[in-house]
Amino acid sequence: MPGRKRPLKFVRVAVRWIAPLLAILLFGSSNPNRYPQDYFRSPLGIPLSLAGSFAEMRSNHFHSGLDIKTNGRSGYRVYASANGWVSRISVSSGGFGNAIYVTHPNGFMTVYAHLNRFSEPFSAYIKNLQYARESFSLDAFPAKGQFPVTKGDVIAFSGNSGSSSGPHLHFEVRSGSHSIVDPYSKCLWNRCIVAGLIPILNLLLLGDE
Repeated sequence: MPGRKRPLKFVRVAVRWIAPLLAILLFGSSNPNRYPQDYFRSPLGIPLSLAGSFAEMRSNHFHSGLDIKTNGRSGYRVYASANGWVSRISVSSGGFGNAIYVTHPNGFMTVYAHLNRFSEPFSAYIKNLQYARESFSLDAFPAKGQFPVTKGDVIAFSGNSGSSSGPHLHFEVRSGSHSIVDPYSKCLWNRCIVAGLIPILNLLLLGDE
């Protein structure tokens, strides 16, 4: 019926965009001072453009990080966002594909996923483990002092591995090992942008037709 089209449209907008925004706001994005400022750098050396924003609705979950565009190709250098050590490296045909996790001394962790390949010495480390375990897929947890990294070190190269529909870098900042935060709304790169706000305004003002 014609009279029902507008309410149903508003419900779709609310479920898809407003709920994630409220979740971001309720879980502390209004107080970015709790998070380190100018501590992290961008993981890429190109202008940032997002293919997917933090907490946007996916088919069966909220997106857990930022999907950063890589101009439709693989092979961009991926940089450690801050000093720390590589605490986990995973390889899988699905999910994050090739992924590397860096733990930082301030208690945060950064995650870099859908990588094309790892830089050395991580690539050789993984290759040796794959031969030793006779397995392509693996989840490795190097010791704390084994692979220290400095802010700006090249740790990998962007790609399209795992469950990825096109070349990009999936990037996360975690408080501890599990609590994921939004780099934009927490002003971690000196950019206080709530990633879900612009698409919400566009849908509410312009509609989704």
